[in-house]
Amino acid sequence: LIANLIPIWMFVHCLSPYVGLGTGGALSMFSGLRTEGGISNHYVITKPLGWFPYQDKVVYVDAATNPSLQAASAAGQGVIMFDFQRHFSHRDKLLLPATLRIDDTVYSLTDLESVGAFAKEHFTAQSWLERKYLLFRLVDSPQPDQCRH
Repeated sequence: LIANLIPIWMFVHCLSPYVGLGTGGALSMFSGLRTEGGISNHYVITKPLGWFPYQDKVVYVDAATNPSLQAASAAGQGVIMFDFQRHFSHRDKLLLPATLRIDDTVYSLTDLESVGAFAKEHFTAQSWLERKYLLFRLVDSPQPDQCRH
C-alpha cells in the first residue's frame, strides 16, 4: 500500500504548480517554470490550469520597511498573496509604511485603517493544513522568462 502511495504523491507534487497548489519545492520549479498570477512560460501548458486559487494574486513591493520585503523589492520579485498573508498574519509584523502593487493597483499602507482595508479586500481564511504544507517561491518578474525545459 505504501509503495503505491509514493508514485501518486510524486505525481501530485510535480503537478502542483500547474493546478495552483504550490511552487516551493516542486521539482518542476527548478527549471525556471513560471505559473504564478495566471501567467505560464511552459511550452506545452501555456496557461496554468488554476484548479486552486492560491497563486492567483502576486504582490509586488514598491517600498517597504520590513527587511524581507525590501530584499524582494530590490530584486524585483513578487510574493504570492497566500504567502504574504501567512507571513504577516502568523509570523511577523508588517512594518509601516509600505507600498504594494497587485496587477495595476497600488496600495499605500500607512496606518492601521489602510492595512485593515487591504486585508479585508485580499486576505482569505487559511487553515492550519494550508499554512503548513502550501509553499510558494518568490516570483521573479511580472513578465515570464522562457522556460528552460
